[in-house]
Amino acid sequence: MEQYSENPKKHTKFEIDLKYLNGTSIRYLLSILMKLKAINDNGNNVMVNWNVPKDADDLRDLSENVLNDLQLPHHIYYN
Repeated sequence: MEQYSENPKKHTKFEIDLKYLNGTSIRYLLSILMKLKAINDNGNNVMVNWNVPKDADDLRDLSENVLNDLQLPHHIYYN
């Protein structure tokens, strides 16, 4: 991610499809999302697609809160 963020493509699509998150994975994911926000803020187009299991209310809430707080363009899919 470090190398990519130094010379990103004009359009970046990032797919998240996790069934479970713990404290460590959340920290890593937030780090990646913050790098994507910086790429987006620098004039490149970033789209985050986050797939959430229908019955995972905690993941749904987390995905909505994080992506809205970071103001990253996104789609959240419930499957």
